[in-house]
Amino acid sequence: PDILPEGSVLNESHAPVILTAINKIVNEWETLGIFLGIKNEELKLIHFNSLHQIDICRKDMIVHWLKTGTATREKLIEALEDVERSDVAAEVKSLPTPEEEID
Repeated sequence: PDILPEGSVLNESHAPVILTAINKIVNEWETLGIFLGIKNEELKLIHFNSLHQIDICRKDMIVHWLKTGTATREKLIEALEDVERSDVAAEVKSLPTPEEEID
């Protein structure tokens, strides 16, 4: 199920849900990465290694972020708003949390 926990650290298992929610992020993927706290050198490396394919860049950037152990739903929403994509932030906000699943 497409659930994204609130107030806890996310991990790689959450990548599919996040990638589906942010699939409208195209040219802003690098800026989003910066706002997520990923170093510019890392982003350049991701860009280089993906042979400039945006979907792969976006996936690798999110997986890298999830591996930091500091990734949260709240940080993702904040970063999306920082790159002025409140439309995409709204997609993430609308994802149910595990607590909502139980009901």
